[in-house]
Amino acid sequence: MKKSYLAALTVALFSVQGLALDYNNIINYANDTDAQKEATFNALAKDMGAVLGGGFYHSGKSLGVVGFDAGGRISIQKISDDNKLFKDNNTDMIALPWVQLEKGLPMKIDLIVRGISSDGLTAYGGGIKYNLISFAVLNISAVLSHNQLTHDYLKATTTGLGVVASLDIPIIKPYVGFGSDSTEVTPGTKALADAPLLEGVKGKSSGTRIEAGVNISPLPLLYIYGAYTMVNSGTGYAGGLGLKF
Repeated sequence: MKKSYLAALTVALFSVQGLALDYNNIINYANDTDAQKEATFNALAKDMGAVLGGGFYHSGKSLGVVGFDAGGRISIQKISDDNKLFKDNNTDMIALPWVQLEKGLPMKIDLIVRGISSDGLTAYGGGIKYNLISFAVLNISAVLSHNQLTHDYLKATTTGLGVVASLDIPIIKPYVGFGSDSTEVTPGTKALADAPLLEGVKGKSSGTRIEAGVNISPLPLLYIYGAYTMVNSGTGYAGGLGLKF
């Protein structure tokens, strides 16, 4: 399991540029029927929502009023068979990295903000985590998130609501998360300028997100985590590292 996760993470890291650059091919589908265009954008919404909404579930514990977490996240997804845009570009896996900051607030609330910008793609978002249960080593929190991705040829937004539970034990801290995501994808401004027939096309997808993984703390304040994910019937991985104060 560890070897397969590391292998997938390595492949995904080298495929991030493809995620940022391949959207311009969306104009190739402008002459498809309305039903075909809708199916193409629905498939995009399904896979893009999986990576756009990832990275929120690694801990159910509140940071506390003075707590702060700074790190990086990456969401990886195997694309679905009906995703024409990426299949036509010989892409089998997509990934999206994030720079993510989390700050503890009063009333057991954590504020999350994050973003990334590269090769014409900009993604940003955040969320709020509220601690529901803190009993012995068990911590359970609810997470509400919203993220947006913009590119000249494509726009995507994802909203998610979920619950994450973790065990606060020494060194290795397991966690599980379960939630629901809703994603919408539309053509970008340049896509509409180059291919007016894409006007009004919209892709939508909603489904469950399940994530199970472990946090490892090899040194004080430092953590690394990895997880297996199932989003809207697709499979993938999540990972990250950071410093927690």
